[in-house]
Amino acid sequence: MNMPSRPDLFPPTTLSFQKYDLTPAQLDLVWDMNRGLSRREFDQFIETSRALGLNPFRRQICAFVLNEQSSKKRQFVIVTTIAGLRAIADRTGTYRPDSRAARMTFSEEAKNPRSNPHGIVDCIVTPFRYTKGRWHRIMGQVWWDEIAPIRHRDDGETYLDTRTPWPARPRGQIIKCAEAAALRAGWPDDLANVYSEDELDRARVSDLTPSEVADEAKKSRLLERMQPRGTILIDMWDGDGLSAVPISAFHDRVSEFIRSYNDKKLGELLTWRDQQRIAFRQFFVHDKNAGLDLKRQFEAIETAASKQPVEMANGN
Repeated sequence: MNMPSRPDLFPPTTLSFQKYDLTPAQLDLVWDMNRGLSRREFDQFIETSRALGLNPFRRQICAFVLNEQSSKKRQFVIVTTIAGLRAIADRTGTYRPDSRAARMTFSEEAKNPRSNPHGIVDCIVTPFRYTKGRWHRIMGQVWWDEIAPIRHRDDGETYLDTRTPWPARPRGQIIKCAEAAALRAGWPDDLANVYSEDELDRARVSDLTPSEVADEAKKSRLLERMQPRGTILIDMWDGDGLSAVPISAFHDRVSEFIRSYNDKKLGELLTWRDQQRIAFRQFFVHDKNAGLDLKRQFEAIETAASKQPVEMANGN
């Protein structure tokens, strides 16, 4: 008879650290979501995210500015969310979530309708860490009066800070805090220094800073509005200025333009060719054969123009 396996007795597989890079468009979105940050703060936020392997789009890491209106008290803070802490712990291959629900202690004496509506005293969460050949529970415990954002009024009344999620979901918030405490206790080497400068020093620095890449993405989008992909900008002398002509239609448009000129204006046609030389160079790169055909057409025009008096070539 086959005996059931005991996965708890087998060491877990360590997950390799996989770095990722946000695309320029994604960087631009993150930049838009964090417009309160300075360029240097945004660069620091992105490089910290890269160093920790955390994704801002997954809400694994966030950036906040405290006292934004006061230049003297302004403080830039990078916060690793509970999802980010779990991701870092899970990456080690030694993490397993708590198999039980969070344990909370309640007290009628601790109840306060505004600062502690449920009368929570403390909360305990115990995820598992694999070490020395077996799984061990790691205890994380936090106390309400030490962790909850309680504000005090001049008349002695207390209340939960309404700028935070605590008034809406106090139990959920203290559970997150207890789990974070357990993760930091169980994986100190991986989580203790998430805010240190050393992490930034080890970050991969690209030629462009994240904010510069975001700016380049904006410029690229603006340029694409003027010149969609697969087109070449050229002035067809129709009074509309530059036109974005599809590469597939460029040869026919130019050939038609050449045919529209009579023999008395060959000089003007050659002047137009010289003005549009950048467009012709771009087209030659995309379609060499068609570009050579246009070149032959203009060479024939040059030959015909050289046989005409100057006045006739210029259309006079």
